[in-house]
Amino acid sequence: MKDPRFSQRSAVVDLSRDLLHEGLVVRTWGNVSHRTSGHEFVITPSGRSYDTMIESDLAVISAAGEASGPFKPSSEYPMHKLCYEHRPGANCVVHTHQRYASALSQLGQPLELTRHEAQAIGQSHIQISPYGLPSTKKLHFGVKETLRHNPGDNVVLLEAHGVFLCGDTAEHALQLARDVESAATRIYKEVTGSTLVDPDVPQDRIVRSERDNPHAPICFFNAAGEEATASVPAEVRARHEAIYSQRKKACAIRVCWDSEVEALKSQISGGTPLRPYLDDFAQIVGTKAHASARANVVFRDGEALCIGSDPADATAVESVLMKNARAARVAQVAGRSPIANWECHLMNAIYRATYSKQA
Repeated sequence: MKDPRFSQRSAVVDLSRDLLHEGLVVRTWGNVSHRTSGHEFVITPSGRSYDTMIESDLAVISAAGEASGPFKPSSEYPMHKLCYEHRPGANCVVHTHQRYASALSQLGQPLELTRHEAQAIGQSHIQISPYGLPSTKKLHFGVKETLRHNPGDNVVLLEAHGVFLCGDTAEHALQLARDVESAATRIYKEVTGSTLVDPDVPQDRIVRSERDNPHAPICFFNAAGEEATASVPAEVRARHEAIYSQRKKACAIRVCWDSEVEALKSQISGGTPLRPYLDDFAQIVGTKAHASARANVVFRDGEALCIGSDPADATAVESVLMKNARAARVAQVAGRSPIANWECHLMNAIYRATYSKQA
């Protein structure tokens, strides 16, 4: 017998992949749900790849908040439940970690939209809910109160975390995410004065290295995508080898060439480490990034080196670095501080013990 929730399950699977392919979420991060009836909904499971996830993998959350299904539901499901209870018209709820909107959650004041943006998104401003550690009642309560005080809003920024969107349909939720990111990019450029022009990278410049396992030889690749192991400069080889010798399980390094990371390099080389302004930086990169190889981002000899257990992992670290660099620049303009050190240590420890094994 066909599952009566199959159409909603399919909508969640399709939307999750669309968000992933458009860069609005990365890897297994974020979460997507769809109302099935009343206050019941289906939601993406925790730690499952969106590319391989199928309809039967989703968890069902009952009106009473009880979960069922083959996998543990996203830990943010209480936040989705609150939305369905307080937004009768919402049928698809999405939590993203999209780059520019997430960075602007450090602005400290609502985002003011242009008339065109407001028409597209359905509200004149985007509010920011107060900070709470991921998956905690404090985070969920903050979203609930922000929605309660702004009953016409379907988009809320989560301070130092991401974006929460309530859509009429899956298609509407996806378009909301796109429109919010477009508006956020405009506001980011206005706030920081950035042109978002990345530095030119010569095609023969080494931009990444990989090894099949911790005992395998290191292969180097240039910006043209060609293997360049035989011609890699000695100082570049030594830089990568030094990191691999310190990080025994690392099998990939990417050099990040990004305008906003470049804008922070002088501060970092002057002795000021890049600290977490977004909680996924604390989880995935570490409590600070500077010259030490203890974190998953290392600043050495004018380069930002992103370390991963494999190429996909290093790419994810690079994405988080670029997003946190933007949040740091917004925070500097707004006069805001990074996430508290104790919270960073806690999040990093939990992620290493749990989610890093699933991602």
